[in-house]
Amino acid sequence: MNDDEISELFGNPTNSLIEKLLDRIAFIGDNRFMFAVPDNTPSDLQMKMVAAVKAYFEGYHSIDYVLKTYGDQWNSEENQGENSDAPPCDLLYKALCEVDKVCDWWTSVEKVNGTAGIVVAGAALLRLQSSFRVASLLIRLGYVHEAASICRIILEQVAWAYRVYSLSDQDDPLRIPTKGSVSCLKQLFPEVGRLHNLLSAYTHISDEDARSYLSPDSSGQDWIVTRKTNEQDGFLIFIFIQLADCYYVVSECVHRQYVQNPKSIRMIKNGEFEIVDDRPMAKLVELCNTILTKQEPERRTDDFREH
Repeated sequence: MNDDEISELFGNPTNSLIEKLLDRIAFIGDNRFMFAVPDNTPSDLQMKMVAAVKAYFEGYHSIDYVLKTYGDQWNSEENQGENSDAPPCDLLYKALCEVDKVCDWWTSVEKVNGTAGIVVAGAALLRLQSSFRVASLLIRLGYVHEAASICRIILEQVAWAYRVYSLSDQDDPLRIPTKGSVSCLKQLFPEVGRLHNLLSAYTHISDEDARSYLSPDSSGQDWIVTRKTNEQDGFLIFIFIQLADCYYVVSECVHRQYVQNPKSIRMIKNGEFEIVDDRPMAKLVELCNTILTKQEPERRTDDFREH
């Protein structure tokens, strides 16, 4: 590839202001309406907004009356099944910021004199910025299976980038299939095989998984379909942060000839490198792991990490 082709490929950041604003937005409401508010909006203000719209739909003239009559019930419904120790979405946002830092740095590189392998691997990694953003939004909205599907795409693409980055111009890296790439990534992250299997199980929605969204009502005469759930949100946040860690390491690996002071890898000799333990994303992974273990001690996240 010549310089003009490479500049056209990497010179147009896709991260708009609206997309960044979505990262810090919380969604409140019910099946008839929904508000998008800043995630630090005081809870009492959120309740008043909900009460105002419910008063409108139900024909009440007093918002205070609606709050006094139904407010406690809403709180009970919204908090049912939730745990105060659940991994905060702030960890999700921090991981997303690290992904943005990698992409912002790569788009700022004026000239890339890399092989075809480095160019196509870099392109795949840069495009994943939008995939991370979509996955983050789906996790916060509670759409478990949809979020898992996007997370699996991220994992497969990161693995493919690692697989092809060392190929020369003659090897034509675009001919290398995605299938089998996860096995190559195990050289860096032994746990990704089991992580890929877990995400695939969510994506395919087996008959047993169907019980997570289909259940009988109290009478046993009808069925309740749950369109979204908060049950696995914490665990998906953990998976998301693990993927961001893989992404960070592979990005520095692919672009290491351009990185002045890498934060996740350390050069050894003859162009080889090793992953450093105190890298930025590893700290987030362990923090989320600690919180999630406290929340569900019987289901340790280590069960899904091959160390």
